[in-house]
Amino acid sequence: MSELPLNRSESSEKRSINKLRNDIISARARWEKVVKENLITTRTAIGSTSRSPHKTLYIARDGAWWKTMKDEMKRLEERIARTAKKGSKQPRILWLPSVIENPNKIKLQIYPAYSTRKVSLVQARYYASKLGRIKPLSSKKSYSIRSATGNSYKLRITHKSKKSYVPFTEWAVCICRNESPIPALKKAVLNPEKFEFSFERSLCSNERSALFVRNKK
Repeated sequence: MSELPLNRSESSEKRSINKLRNDIISARARWEKVVKENLITTRTAIGSTSRSPHKTLYIARDGAWWKTMKDEMKRLEERIARTAKKGSKQPRILWLPSVIENPNKIKLQIYPAYSTRKVSLVQARYYASKLGRIKPLSSKKSYSIRSATGNSYKLRITHKSKKSYVPFTEWAVCICRNESPIPALKKAVLNPEKFEFSFERSLCSNERSALFVRNKK
């Protein structure tokens, strides 16, 4: 059976999103090149598995180039906001680099990362049986499986005594004023006991995944 053709509004929206995506990809490549031309140093976080992306923090000097880049980022942020559907999550391809300006300290924070997917009753029963669950699952409820996927990263930023957190995007940039020292750069020390994947309130679980009742709200 052939797919129904898109109406004019849907077709226009799709072209708009595709153009925005292409503009962002092009801008990120151009920005990264300019950042490297004004680079002081870099820090890299390497994922725990071969599939984990490497994340790079660029530390660069302020300058006219930075004002130009900030203005362009702002315009793209406004375009992203206009295309966002209420209550929907933006595609990962539309990411913009996290920006930090003139901090005193930057600390890498590492957390367990999870993914959650909705499953059918048949899938939930099959998963539960593999884990040896005897108690039957109700057909009146919906279920999901939560899986451990590795590490998640954030950057903790300190400006004097104020702390804030920003996502550690595929690459992020820290801007330092001319002649100012670079911020203190620290990496979180992992405590294995505090970094174990938690599946509290699950119906059944193994070391890497667990079955949950979904909240219908």
